Amino acid sequence: MRQDDVRAADWYRRAAQRGRPEAQFFLGTLYYLGRGVPQNDQLAHVWCEIALAGGVTAGLDCRDAASARMTRADVREAYRMAAGWLDAQSPP
Repeated sequence: MRQDDVRAADWYRRAAQRGRPEAQFFLGTLYYLGRGVPQNDQLAHVWCEIALAGGVTAGLDCRDAASARMTRADVREAYRMAAGWLDAQSPP
């Protein structure tokens, strides 16, 4: 992995965890491509789904591309993980 990709992934992760939809999309894309982070379709799906919920429609393509490489059980788990993250972020 190139050092620039690792640094970018770190910054996107920080912003994504703070609720920035664009960063969530880019982090999901990095997981899909395996740039700066280990390739992980489930995390790509999760972050792109979260970005999609935040209004970043490009998250749909990333999420669907990741889904195509996953089992049905992994897709269900990714949706569960995304829903859990979104629930935890919403005000009480």
